[in-house]
Amino acid sequence: MTHKNPLALITGSSSGIGIELARVFAEEGFDLVLVARRQAELETLAEELRHAHDIDCTVLPCDLTAPGAISELLNSLPKRPLDVLVNNAGVMQMGGFASDKLERQLQQIHLNVLALTELTHRCLPPMLKRGKGRIVNLASVAAFQPVPYLSVYAATKAYVLSFTEGLSEELKGTGVSCTAVCPGFTDTPMIRGKKHTDKKPNNLPMAVVSDPAFVAREAFSAAMARDVIHVPGMIYKVMSTLSQLPPRFMVRSIAGMFGRRNAKRK
Repeated sequence: MTHKNPLALITGSSSGIGIELARVFAEEGFDLVLVARRQAELETLAEELRHAHDIDCTVLPCDLTAPGAISELLNSLPKRPLDVLVNNAGVMQMGGFASDKLERQLQQIHLNVLALTELTHRCLPPMLKRGKGRIVNLASVAAFQPVPYLSVYAATKAYVLSFTEGLSEELKGTGVSCTAVCPGFTDTPMIRGKKHTDKKPNNLPMAVVSDPAFVAREAFSAAMARDVIHVPGMIYKVMSTLSQLPPRFMVRSIAGMFGRRNAKRK
């Protein structure tokens, strides 16, 4: 059976950047597989996209950190080639490493690193066989430097960035590309905090807070252009470049100063 539209799988598509990614891909004529833990939100989004863009939209509720979840997810995919994998699901735990629960930090590593790696490894061989495909990994500007009080989060995003860069070199000449999108602070529940989902992000000037729809559109364009690294927004492009210039001890000292100041405000 032939399908008129290409197919994209988007993880973490029930909120924030994930919802906007789904909207952009649907607008651009992709059929979708929407993956997240919250089925009700996925069903609502799927109905919106089917009605607005006349696309096929499959909802697969899934906790990517659960044992065997990714195997079950892949076995449930539509029986057709996957054109784009978007590894968007992620979590950010803020606070001092020693004072936070180890379980929360390990879960952060599992979702941000292990699930992303496994999904990429499982979806890549069929793309290579077809000589066609795109993988999009949501990293962060935090990937470019250590971030005290977000130590594990920044480390997971540094992994995503490094992994994407290395893999992109391995994929040269195969017809498959790998793109790391590195947004800065974005107006999502992750930044607002669970108790503040109807308010502006705390302690952040709105000039540096990106619109998730803008980030999603930038991510789509970067993926279609097969960029290896893309930082949405001029402010964050400049910041990510400048962060590479000073010695690392200076970067982490400045980050630590601001991190301690924010920690005292909480």
